Amino acid sequence: MGWAFSPVPLVRYFWLQGRNAKVENRNQQRQQRSIAVQQPTPDLQQKLTYARQFAAETIVSADNLAYTTETDLTEQELAQSDKIDAEWRRRLESGF
Repeated sequence: MGWAFSPVPLVRYFWLQGRNAKVENRNQQRQQRSIAVQQPTPDLQQKLTYARQFAAETIVSADNLAYTTETDLTEQELAQSDKIDAEWRRRLESGF
């Protein structure tokens, strides 16, 4: 029965060799992409610049939210009446 344990480490060895080769391949690809980003071509630089525009976009939060579906519209307008009035005054004064 002891002979049955001999193939297990051998099979595990070859399985790990294959798995490690895949990991090494992924790491090399990541390294190449890292170098490409650090030394971008003009085309890649343009794409990165375009992507940065979206990273700088404003995230909508409860502070700058106009309306929500969580409560009735009338209740929201009553709660935000001062904010709505201030916005209308600002638009009128700026010549909207």
